Amino acid sequence: MKHRREKRHPQKHPRKRTPPQKVNHDQVQMPRPETNEREQITIVPEFAPNDPRALIPRSPEGGQGIYIVTFFLSIPGKEHFRDEVDFNKFVQAGNSLLLVPQEAAKVNVTIFNDQEAVVVTLSKNTHGALSTAQLRVQASKFVEAETNAFNIVMPLLSRWSYLYDVALDIAGYQVIEEQTDTQKWTLSLLGKEKVLNFNRTDVSKPMYRILFSAYREALNATNPFYQLLCFYKVIEGVRKLRNIRKEAILRAGNEYREPSDERIPDKESDCGSPDSLVLDHFKPYLGKKFTWVLDQMRDLLRNAIAHLDPEGDTLVADTFEDIAKCEQATPVLKYISRVMLRNELQADPDYSKAPIS
Repeated sequence: MKHRREKRHPQKHPRKRTPPQKVNHDQVQMPRPETNEREQITIVPEFAPNDPRALIPRSPEGGQGIYIVTFFLSIPGKEHFRDEVDFNKFVQAGNSLLLVPQEAAKVNVTIFNDQEAVVVTLSKNTHGALSTAQLRVQASKFVEAETNAFNIVMPLLSRWSYLYDVALDIAGYQVIEEQTDTQKWTLSLLGKEKVLNFNRTDVSKPMYRILFSAYREALNATNPFYQLLCFYKVIEGVRKLRNIRKEAILRAGNEYREPSDERIPDKESDCGSPDSLVLDHFKPYLGKKFTWVLDQMRDLLRNAIAHLDPEGDTLVADTFEDIAKCEQATPVLKYISRVMLRNELQADPDYSKAPIS
């Protein structure tokens, strides 16, 4: 999964371990991303040198041991993104369309595989709706704990989604390294507000509207698979329009030239994001042409996402590694789609009169 933020917060007073839903956290101040995105925050406790707990080795990556992972459920399309990082509000906001029996405060579900049995504890909110799913997993670091827990809980939610015919999703999750109290939070933040410019001239043409629609859907999407697919649809749409324009230019006896700037910049800092952790995803493609990058992503974009083969090489929304692949590719595809669409608009005389960023 994509690692965006890392915060180290000194812990001033000792505390006893409490269930993650009841931990009293301060609000963390951090800038909102450019667009709606999933963020990750790591909190590493620090103690005075004479405090015995200072002797415990702690790392943002985590170490060998037990991790407590709590998933906070959400109703898709309802308050998935937040405009601030307030952990107190977040842990109380779990919600779903599945109701837990009134007589049960919590429900334990045991999931078996060939090697072990894992107990998932399900809790409800004040309205009686299933709100959290919590489990303890053995792992060597945070990302392994996330992976193991995600791959256990998400298939369970998917099965229930089918059985009860309800939409189920998670708004985010918290991982606590039991030995060190180091925590990692994953949640979605709203993007920055942008100023509407009434002085620019925009022209609406039917052939571009479907591209704008796909781009808007990509920014609206909370599902990384759908977001990736929408950005790719923009790219494919631009390619089709470009081929039509190219054929018309050649039929008229004129020379057609491909846009010269359709390559990933040589420097990460020029890739359109102030977030260094987002820019990490551009590293394998720096200086490469868009055509080369898209060719490298061919299996991911077409065979893995667009096609569903239960016995083949298909990405699965219940698998942590597959979600990570999509989230890592999305910033790159967004950059490519935006540049290609901009170039196509600027090649249109009606659009070239207005500035297009």
